[in-house]
Amino acid sequence: MLTHELLESRWNRLIKELSEQPEITVESEKQSGAPESEVRAFLEENGIPQDPDLVTFYTWANGLKLSWLIDSDGAKRVGGNIEMSPIADLNNPEAWYCPDFFEEEFEGYGEQFDQAIGHVFPFDFWRFNCDESIEVAALFKKGDTVNVFVSEDYMACMTDTALVSFGEYIELIFRTYGSPAARKVLQLGCSNDEAVRASERFPELLTKEVRLPELMQLDIYRHQGEFFGAPRA
Repeated sequence: MLTHELLESRWNRLIKELSEQPEITVESEKQSGAPESEVRAFLEENGIPQDPDLVTFYTWANGLKLSWLIDSDGAKRVGGNIEMSPIADLNNPEAWYCPDFFEEEFEGYGEQFDQAIGHVFPFDFWRFNCDESIEVAALFKKGDTVNVFVSEDYMACMTDTALVSFGEYIELIFRTYGSPAARKVLQLGCSNDEAVRASERFPELLTKEVRLPELMQLDIYRHQGEFFGAPRA
């Protein structure tokens, strides 16, 4: 169960550890929490369960940003990033960080995107490469419970993912310093033919201790599974 004290402690420790590494450039921003009445009203109006961890998070931070880059032989590469939207933007497509979505080449994606409005709520966005636009997101669907799933390809693929609770997702991104590779593990070997929880498919992903110096050496495009305790896809 998340608490404000736990979130604040882990966030501050995360920023401190990143800032102490001379090879890392880190930028972060934490918005003040929203009033609990505002959070609960948004959830009720949009048919989203009053998930305790979700309410706790948004009353702690109504928007959270983290970006850290590693200086590797004079070139910058992504170490981790978090782009969590204010709660009012969860049903606002213009705030979904997909600027190319309605371009002609993405017309098919835009069709699915339109169908998603009002039914899915993207709340965190990230990229793997400094030069790439954001095309990966964590979302939850309208339903009886808040199950977080990872989408990629400008949210065109919304089903091939293991599920985590909102609290498990926050714990994961804080424990892995916002690593995009850790979130990618949720999609390894998953398909829309089955609904499987990450705690069953990738139990070590949700529990393994991650050391920052080792994470800095990780090629985030390769071998994420083994590093985070999951088998290679």
